[in-house]
Amino acid sequence: EMTEGMKKYPGFFSFYWDDQEGKIFIEIDKLDLEFLYYNSLSAGMGSNDVGLDRGRVGDGKVLSFTRSGPKVLLVEDHHELAAYLIKHLEKNYRLINATDGNQGLLLAREHLPDLLITDLMMPKTDGITLINRLKNDPLTENIPVIVLSAKTSFTGKVESYRGGAVAYLTKPVLVDELNLVIHNLLKFKQEFVEKRDEGNGNLKKVEDTFYQEFAKLVEIQMADPDFTIHNLAKKLAVSRTQLHRKIKTVSGSSAMLVIRSIKMQKAHQLLQEGKSVKEVAFSTGYTSISQFSKMFKAHFGRTPTEVKGSSGGCQNL
Repeated sequence: EMTEGMKKYPGFFSFYWDDQEGKIFIEIDKLDLEFLYYNSLSAGMGSNDVGLDRGRVGDGKVLSFTRSGPKVLLVEDHHELAAYLIKHLEKNYRLINATDGNQGLLLAREHLPDLLITDLMMPKTDGITLINRLKNDPLTENIPVIVLSAKTSFTGKVESYRGGAVAYLTKPVLVDELNLVIHNLLKFKQEFVEKRDEGNGNLKKVEDTFYQEFAKLVEIQMADPDFTIHNLAKKLAVSRTQLHRKIKTVSGSSAMLVIRSIKMQKAHQLLQEGKSVKEVAFSTGYTSISQFSKMFKAHFGRTPTEVKGSSGGCQNL
């Protein structure tokens, strides 16, 4: 049963059904959790009473408390400029700020933002190095990067684009231009995911290194009824939250739904190869044939028996 907090802020909670464990898991993003905590307490007490710090520019904490909106990581060592950009962006985006490339990379891996904005010239790790590390990390390779730089030279732009940046804006930054670039990039990203998922519900091929490794592990381990998404996240060296967020970003579906789709596709293939329903159920990690049959019919609209041995196949893969 949903709590009052879940009813008041339904968009903050994700619910995942684990077929093996037979349980519903409830997850909430760390950024959303901090907002909910702040919002619920501030109604009756001040932040000093509860010891909650809203966050300051550069400390890596949440810098805005919009109830929804894409997450944007700003990597900028100039505090005045960072504060200026945050002031103009915080109404529409959930913002996090880092002051150098090292901190930016750590926060990018932790929060997996929808978009990252970075300066080029920074202490410790510069913008180009940060972009290269992001694009060479399967967990962060799909994060769009906007570069802000005082360098107007052709070389700076070429290095940024070669590294994988999708936009290059020169300082002084025009906030209206930055807002439009962010809006267009996020809109394109969302439309790409939606178009890929249109049609007959087929599990589409996703060109993402992390996703492909994830899918490969699911196929290898699917026969083990005790293999959970927690084990999967551990093998991929990420947290459950990171795993769900990454798979949702690149596929448009939750990790649980993708796992189920991979299993159902395998089950459909084995049935058409002549395997018995019992064999197929056990091969895909189900210890209960009745539960497997229910999940299969819910996915394909046909029972395993109906699909078994059919030459026409099923289009809803």
